[in-house]
Amino acid sequence: MSRSCPRAGQRDRKILDLWARLKRRAAPFVCGGTPEAYNGCAPCKSSPFEALSRCQPILPGHSFWAGLAAKSLPPAAFEPVGVAFITGSVSAPGLVEAYEHRFPKDHPLRALYMSEAGGKKQPMVDLLLHHGVRACLEYQESGDAERARSASNPDLAPHLSFLDMGGHGYAVLHLTADAVECEFVCIPRPLERSPGADGGPLRYRVVHRVPMWRPGERPRLEQRILEGDPGLAL
Repeated sequence: MSRSCPRAGQRDRKILDLWARLKRRAAPFVCGGTPEAYNGCAPCKSSPFEALSRCQPILPGHSFWAGLAAKSLPPAAFEPVGVAFITGSVSAPGLVEAYEHRFPKDHPLRALYMSEAGGKKQPMVDLLLHHGVRACLEYQESGDAERARSASNPDLAPHLSFLDMGGHGYAVLHLTADAVECEFVCIPRPLERSPGADGGPLRYRVVHRVPMWRPGERPRLEQRILEGDPGLAL
């Protein structure tokens, strides 16, 4: 025997009403998730709004991601149907913390996941997933992020523009009829409570902007660093 919940019905109606108003007043065209989550998104190419209304991807949380959304990557056809923004957690530990404490220092592949170049631990996994093995090895040798990115494999992750698997913070999303803009606000790892009322210092602020695109066009993601240094996340 089932019973309906009046509050649930009211909530659903409010959600549907908001959805309809967004569709009329602007053109929401943002998806979030991993590439394989967009297998059902082929219809999105006919209308950018369908990228939001028809896709139900799975989001990998606790990290900052920005990029294009597509159902497949090279060597298969890479045909973006939307954009993806995923925000880091303010306080929950993630993959990088786990690698720092548990990844064996004598492991033959450690250089692809963690680095102590310059006496500072660096999350090489960001470079690995975004730019590939050669980029990681170049950084281990030179300690130069620009030189490491110059060794990037362009076919590895063409959907990614930004990846910080160890970032903590939040995101601010601005939607208009002409563009969507997502600002990543990253804070230092919150091991201690900030003494100030302003929340403490920031590691970086990075904005990704996506102008509205026409049906059949490829979405274009623009990146701006407002403050700080994202390091290996670029």
